Amino acid sequence: MGVRRAMNIVLDTVNRGTATVCTLGPLIHNQHVVELLRTRGVRVIDDVSQSGGSTVVIRAHGVPPDVREHLERVDATVRDATCPHVTKVQSIVKRHAADGYQVLIVGDSGHAEVNGLLGYASGKGIVISTLDDLNRLGALDKVCVVGQTTQDAAKFDEIAREARRRYQDCIVFDTLCDSTHQRQAELRDMAKHADAVVVVGGYDSANTKRLADIARSTDVPTFHVESAEGLDTVPVGNFKDVVVTAGASTPNWVIRGVVEAIERAQQQRMSLPARVLRQAAKFLQDSGILVSGSTALLTYASCRLQEIPVQPDYLILAFSYVFAMQHLLYFTDRAAAAFNEPARAAFYEKHKALIVAVGALGILVALGFSIALGLDAFGLVLLASAAGIAYNVAIVPERIAARVRVRRLKDIPASKDAFTALAWTVVTVAVPLVNASVPITGRSAVAFFFVFVIAFIRSVIVDVQHIQGDRIVGKETIPIVIGKNRTKVLLGVLAAGLAIVLFWAAQVGIVSTLGYWLIACVVYACTYLYLYHERITFQTIPFETVVDSNFGLAGLVALMWSMTTHG
Repeated sequence: MGVRRAMNIVLDTVNRGTATVCTLGPLIHNQHVVELLRTRGVRVIDDVSQSGGSTVVIRAHGVPPDVREHLERVDATVRDATCPHVTKVQSIVKRHAADGYQVLIVGDSGHAEVNGLLGYASGKGIVISTLDDLNRLGALDKVCVVGQTTQDAAKFDEIAREARRRYQDCIVFDTLCDSTHQRQAELRDMAKHADAVVVVGGYDSANTKRLADIARSTDVPTFHVESAEGLDTVPVGNFKDVVVTAGASTPNWVIRGVVEAIERAQQQRMSLPARVLRQAAKFLQDSGILVSGSTALLTYASCRLQEIPVQPDYLILAFSYVFAMQHLLYFTDRAAAAFNEPARAAFYEKHKALIVAVGALGILVALGFSIALGLDAFGLVLLASAAGIAYNVAIVPERIAARVRVRRLKDIPASKDAFTALAWTVVTVAVPLVNASVPITGRSAVAFFFVFVIAFIRSVIVDVQHIQGDRIVGKETIPIVIGKNRTKVLLGVLAAGLAIVLFWAAQVGIVSTLGYWLIACVVYACTYLYLYHERITFQTIPFETVVDSNFGLAGLVALMWSMTTHG
């Protein structure tokens, strides 16, 4: 949490257009992140005197009080990214040092967090790195023991027990970060059942090195790598069960790259059916065929719900439009894709000419079928296509954009998910409706709401997965604007509301009994939301495939309902 919070503070400061931003020392101990921030214009300074009137971000480790005072004297703008857990330890140290206690800090000598805590001890702090350090101390009257927040829990407990035994007046505060403690405990437990452990994170990161030490202490083959490139000389394909853990400062996209590399290396160990299933699912997902084909089935469900005759043109149009948008929007948004989906981003970069051509062809096919359906359908598809293509294009003049802070449609906060869901609704609900030349009824409103909500949920859950990469490139998606937890609540409320609407509409006769059947799609959405919340994944099927399959489920449910009710 502390590292994520520090990153968010720096990126939000940069994204607001602050002219010069610097961090006092590396924000976190990870070279990938430091280099990334450098490309965003964030400088690393070693001394307050180098700030030069910049906005200075205090990193997650915190700083001693005298450094804060120096920042005030040089009149620097300060953004405090000190981890709240560290702030709590600082207050404990300051209070007990003032009360005459000798403060024993269990941690790594020279570490930035420990140096900050020593500053709050006002000369009454002693760093204890090993049990031998404690045994070398002389008699002390009053002792307060705290720990560096990322310290090894087992080591801290051992030193704390010995301190209690040696000193009659001894107060111990377990100040280890809960997530650090939990990660270490999980690693010890999981390593018992593993053939190998891969620890991902900076070689200079204390808590990452500690995880590697814990793994090695279990006598399991352990490999500490900074990124996927570090696996080039590691025989991970020879191991059946591999545990992957990461330091607190390791960004999500680096972890994901390592996991993807291990999965590729291990594919030969899978059974043939499992390997074929995984490769097929990955091809359908990466090519855009799955989500496009599922959207065609969703169009079938929309027609049945509106009681409009189904035409193959509707299905082909929906497939072509979504297929084109998936490729064109992904390509135009490749800056974020490089962090969110590194393997796919590399593929798109390698074949960008082909991807643009395929996307353009898809748009032409969709427009061609819409022309055949009539002027109204053509106008809707043309508008949706233009909006999709222009989403990442600067369309507002710079002079006006400077005042309204919007130059592209994507600059409108939280707009992506609403625009995406609206476009899906246009091609699956509105196009068949206007072509059928029937009046807009309650059935159409229910169909509109059904498609919009499940498309919105699909788009937002993807954004939740991509929150770190999106924040890095300055995108303001719903999870970034309102937070991940509130987003999950929002999606749950929408799902519940959709289920209620479908049930009520079928109950009072606004729609047919298909309304009852389509509640299965809401249950399916709630299921994958729960799986994501609980971090439950599948070995052979990517999570994105599970999510996108909900559109296809709607079509299959509608088909089963039609066969059941009409024979």
